[in-house]
Amino acid sequence: MGNGTAAHFTAELFKVTAKVDMTHVPYKGVTQAVIDVIGGSVQVMFPSPASAYAHVKTGQLRLLAVTTAERSRALQDVPTIRESGVPGYEFSNWWGLLAPRGTPTNIVMRFNQGTRQLLQMKDVQARLGGESGEPVGSTPEYFHDFLRMGIDKYSKLVKQIGLKAD
Repeated sequence: MGNGTAAHFTAELFKVTAKVDMTHVPYKGVTQAVIDVIGGSVQVMFPSPASAYAHVKTGQLRLLAVTTAERSRALQDVPTIRESGVPGYEFSNWWGLLAPRGTPTNIVMRFNQGTRQLLQMKDVQARLGGESGEPVGSTPEYFHDFLRMGIDKYSKLVKQIGLKAD
């Protein structure tokens, strides 16, 4: 919600891709942002599904679209932003394991193997799926390339919107 967060980048990418004008309102956390959307003082937000879903269930918030390239397995009836008419838009939040440069390859591979096994467990998949998580469990090489592409993509966005460090 605050400057430089995933929610901020999600909204800024939407503004640029959809060519719309919106004002970013930085929040210290998602709770106050949700309250302000429910109360009508803010019209839209880009939270993670997990942080907003309880309010969606009660009818206080309405899911308009997911930001990922594909529909969420947990929210199959919710279209993507691309499907909603914004070609080229895609943003996904992710988590990954990182180690210091120079970590021995056998250690990296051991963590990778353990993580991939963990992500195959039914209870882990159920927990992540309940929070709209989509476990990937890739290789270290794939994750490296994924990070490199993200750095390139969001560096351009930071320059385009003129984002400065606080």
